[in-house]
Amino acid sequence: MSEFQLCISAEEPTIIVGDQAQSRNRIPFRIRIHNDGPVWLKMEIPVGKSGLVRDQADAREIRARVSYPGMHSSHEDFRGEESDGCRSGWLGDGVDGIGVGGELEIAVDIENIKCNAEVGQAEISVQAYYQVGQEVKQNTEKIAVRKLGEDLIGSFRASPDVLIGAGSVLLSWESSARTTINQPPHTQVTESGDNFMRVEVSETARFILKAIDEDSGRVDELELDVKVLKPGWNRIDMPEKRFPAVLFDSGDAYADWLYAILIDGDKKSALALYRSRDGLVDWEKVGGALPDYMETSPGIRLGDHLYLIGGSMVDQDLKSAEVFCFNLRDPAAGWTRLQVTGEFEARMGHAAVVTGERQAWILGGLGKFGPLNNTVALDLSPQGVEARSVTSEVKWGARCMPGAAVRQGEVWIAGGVRTINGAPLGDIWSRKVDKNAAWESRPVADAGYWCQGAIGSGICRLKGDQLLGLAAVGTGSRQKSIQPVSARLKRVTRTEDSWLSLDANRIDDDEEWIIAPHHISCVAFRGCAFARRMHANTPGKRRWRREPLEVFVSE
Repeated sequence: MSEFQLCISAEEPTIIVGDQAQSRNRIPFRIRIHNDGPVWLKMEIPVGKSGLVRDQADAREIRARVSYPGMHSSHEDFRGEESDGCRSGWLGDGVDGIGVGGELEIAVDIENIKCNAEVGQAEISVQAYYQVGQEVKQNTEKIAVRKLGEDLIGSFRASPDVLIGAGSVLLSWESSARTTINQPPHTQVTESGDNFMRVEVSETARFILKAIDEDSGRVDELELDVKVLKPGWNRIDMPEKRFPAVLFDSGDAYADWLYAILIDGDKKSALALYRSRDGLVDWEKVGGALPDYMETSPGIRLGDHLYLIGGSMVDQDLKSAEVFCFNLRDPAAGWTRLQVTGEFEARMGHAAVVTGERQAWILGGLGKFGPLNNTVALDLSPQGVEARSVTSEVKWGARCMPGAAVRQGEVWIAGGVRTINGAPLGDIWSRKVDKNAAWESRPVADAGYWCQGAIGSGICRLKGDQLLGLAAVGTGSRQKSIQPVSARLKRVTRTEDSWLSLDANRIDDDEEWIIAPHHISCVAFRGCAFARRMHANTPGKRRWRREPLEVFVSE
């Protein structure tokens, strides 16, 4: 009888600590046996704080695939015995053994390893039992397995990760291994260190950080995009896949923060007030719970106070005449309901614009008995609200969900629909804030208004006296498709207005616009237009379709 030999080959097996790596963790190795007669193979896996797995529950999830010539199927379940500090089980046939007539190579693949043990090294033991005469002998070989931290790269960040035009970006990272980072086109490194790099970026760039473990040769990669916004419309990704319901309009009077209410579908717990220094990145939560049923009401900012005014902009079942106030200097105090004196009819789908240091105008909306064509001036303060009607001999047609903005002391109102599911109104009106002024229909030089046929319209003032309009307009039949159309007010004379179409850099339309009346908010902040579109797909049930935030950058 030839001498028994046992040899195990494994190429520096490595697994990753952490639940997320369970499906990826595997330890392949080969067993070569030289013997004349059956061999029984037993594998022991160390269990515990410093083991391959931390507890027996994790050990029971391990699968061991075994294959060798003459074997009809591999055994995927590692049916083993539990004991203190280990789990053991047979590889292959544990009853009759594996027949070996000379030399045999066995392939073993240990899979589905959920390792929550300590980082370091663990040893798997493979024991071979064979007979010499009447005596059972044993040989043992061990496999050293390296347990690495869940990721070689702990973090990879860019600050900021969105720029307007171009700018400087600080890249920083944490890693337990040697790192390299690429330099994409249109970037220039101005400073670097062991775990940071400052880069000038003029075009959208993708940075790739690689971490290389010198001992195992393992390479981890993380990618990070820095987005550069160019003139025209640009889409912004919001935190935690949320989306804006309310953008607080100040008429671009403040450059410190842009405030918004972000929501997540019908999860009421996700409703919150957020703020961002540039409106692009680093949105942070402010204060606590919002007032009930006010998460889609028009919002404005006057000084150190935010106001939510009236009912929903989009839900016809949420009509209200309530006004709530939030003190930015005392966010812990939360939202306060204000007493409203004067005539202010409950409504939804109305527009709100800032017309003075303490004043806002409320235009149109859908009231208890139908659409409204009135204008209400609200004198706002943390102590209360005074409402009065803004009269005019000439009035625009009753409507809800219009766009409105203030330009050179004039209030402009654009588009809207007669009722929630009614015909669109493609007209534009303006009047001075002066109490003795009258509404005037705006004459247009172009072939048609940018908001003609729009089932949703938004408008805001950009730099200087520019006005920017955005509309959701039907193509062909309203029931077929909706496309976004935008235009910029180019020239105003005594006899006509001229609008410049911006279809060449139209709003991003990757996501289909729902064929339903939209409310479009356009808010100016730091010279850019921030727009959000929204519609109520389930009236009264407060469930909203997630729509993106869009930013218009001027030339």
